[in-house]
Amino acid sequence: MTYWPLIILASFTIPVIALPFFINYLKKYNVGQKIRQEGPDLHQHKMGTPTMGGVIIILTLLIIIFLLVPYNKYVLWSLVTTVGFGLIGLIDDLIKYLKKRSLGLLAMQKLFL
Repeated sequence: MTYWPLIILASFTIPVIALPFFINYLKKYNVGQKIRQEGPDLHQHKMGTPTMGGVIIILTLLIIIFLLVPYNKYVLWSLVTTVGFGLIGLIDDLIKYLKKRSLGLLAMQKLFL
């Protein structure tokens, strides 16, 4: 039996409900985009924009797959690959946040990972 309508509904509903809480949490702890002072003036409006939104997307994916998608090796490998790339993004955002700068991982570091 396919659960596609439920999967599609959950894929939309979970992030729509979770994102406002997550964004408020990020704002509370001042987890936002850092902009270089020597960068273009047009980028200055991005200062403080919450980052790490991919966390909600990956968590939604994990919830839906573990609850609604029947197990098979293709789903497993797709999940492992997606979570792996998500971890690279999380590491990149954490470096930016912890070092309080706009540069996270270097391009070569991302390629290596």
